[in-house]
Amino acid sequence: MRIPMKRLRYGGVGFSDIAEDVRLTARTVRAGWVEARRMVLRLLVSGMVLGVAAGFLDSSAGRCMCRGGRPEAVRHLAREISSKAQPHRIPALLVAGCWLIGQVASRRRLRLLAVATLASMVMAGVTGNAVRALAGRPRPFVSAQRWHPFSLQTEFQSFPSAHTAVAFATAVPVVRCHPVLGGLLVVGATATGWSRMYQLAHHLSDVV
Repeated sequence: MRIPMKRLRYGGVGFSDIAEDVRLTARTVRAGWVEARRMVLRLLVSGMVLGVAAGFLDSSAGRCMCRGGRPEAVRHLAREISSKAQPHRIPALLVAGCWLIGQVASRRRLRLLAVATLASMVMAGVTGNAVRALAGRPRPFVSAQRWHPFSLQTEFQSFPSAHTAVAFATAVPVVRCHPVLGGLLVVGATATGWSRMYQLAHHLSDVV
């Protein structure tokens, strides 16, 4: 017997609602694909230029992070920022909260934003983890060693920073819909990049 989608509900949330939100988000992306493609290309080109430029500053940035004796309070702050920026923490809470508020308040725009943000996070996370496994760049604390392409060891997964990539991927869709909140998320993503560098987990060019 076929069960109508509208009857498949969990905690008052219809799975048909989620499916419809995904369809609408995909339709919106297709409608604005030319503009989205241009924006992605601009971001990629800008990222490559900044990454190459930052590569020349990796050593200086690393020395700067080690200057001043690395106070325990600052190290604790860096650990907390890095921990909270993990995809299953603040980014996931933001997406879930946005979708639930949109569901309760009958604001489809918020639900679509949540779906778009989740898609952006997933793409950034998958791409980032694939690239760093292929690149095999040593982290700062093992920088004396050579690159080890196709390595699954965490010591050789420095480029790019998955934490930072997901943090910025979370911020970008929000910036376009809610500039103020998006701006705060950009600040948080920048702080995430700093925290990863301060923990000597990444080079400057990994987080740019």
